[in-house]
Amino acid sequence: SSPTTSVAVTATTVKPVVTTTTVPVPVAPKVSSGESGALVDGKVVSTSLSRESNRFKIEAAGVTAIISGQSSNGALIALDEDGSLRLNNGDKILVEGAGYSIGAKVQVWMYSTPTRLGTLTADSQGEVAGSFEMPSGIEPGEHRVTLLGTNLAGKEVAIGLGIEFGKVDSGSTITRLLISIPIALAVLFGLFLPAVSRRR
Repeated sequence: SSPTTSVAVTATTVKPVVTTTTVPVPVAPKVSSGESGALVDGKVVSTSLSRESNRFKIEAAGVTAIISGQSSNGALIALDEDGSLRLNNGDKILVEGAGYSIGAKVQVWMYSTPTRLGTLTADSQGEVAGSFEMPSGIEPGEHRVTLLGTNLAGKEVAIGLGIEFGKVDSGSTITRLLISIPIALAVLFGLFLPAVSRRR
């Protein structure tokens, strides 16, 4: 048998392309920040999600997608306290994928306003890698990054990850504290009451 040659995947930076009427907008999984979802030929399927070294690893229908963020100085962005990826202006989205059919065109999209960030081509190993600049004019809040491509079985697989964009809203932090303090006091009171009853 002839020897095999491994092909290194070259990561490329792609500027986002705003969708036009000539580019159909694919249906993307509906997920919240820090969650993943997948569709196979438009039907919901289960996914496996893990966090490894500030990267999200998502597996579904034979496809593996790894998504992370890169700051303007080239450093990998750490996940926030909720385990979500939060990006800001000047940051990039890093994606890696495996399990695609050879030569498959893997589109990378961002929602909620559908924006095609770019397209990657799977190599002879069925792998892709690239980095994408954040679209201009994006609103703060929850968004979704979606990879859309054909797996080895010839099925169209859309894998999505919920992310955050913009600074943390201080108001939401205060709201969380106002909610959590009464709950904590109620728990402490519940623990203290039986002790007092036993003493009596």
